[in-house]
Amino acid sequence: MTRAVAAARTLVTLRFFRESAQNDRTDATGYKGFYYHFLDLQTGKRVWQSELSIIDSALLAAGILTVHAYFRGNGQGEEEIRNLAEALYRRMDWQWAQNDPRTVSRGWKPECGFLHYGWEGYNEALILYALGLGSPTYPLSADSYTT
Repeated sequence: MTRAVAAARTLVTLRFFRESAQNDRTDATGYKGFYYHFLDLQTGKRVWQSELSIIDSALLAAGILTVHAYFRGNGQGEEEIRNLAEALYRRMDWQWAQNDPRTVSRGWKPECGFLHYGWEGYNEALILYALGLGSPTYPLSADSYTT
């Protein structure tokens, strides 16, 4: 795949996430900068009453920040990739996701609110907390990391 083709595919993906519905309706794509665990392949909307997945969204953000770092040139679309990646990371409201004062919630559903468990321990949560603590807009509390 050429760099130009990779940039074009990346732009389609980032534009989708930037323009997708972000609200508390049951058929949105996400909320507060986070995304549902399962999305319909044709519409991009939430399916199967899945949860707003904080960890899946964090893994997506890690990928988004990776393309932000990779596309540093002046090629077609590369500046837009960086701008979209920055905007998507900045809109993730980590403070909202830290529903419990100690931990970030495992997820949220519009029908019932936050799930009962938080992210704790040494696991994939490390990525989640690194991204949340480093947020330029809605950083997690410093003590959340030790939990």
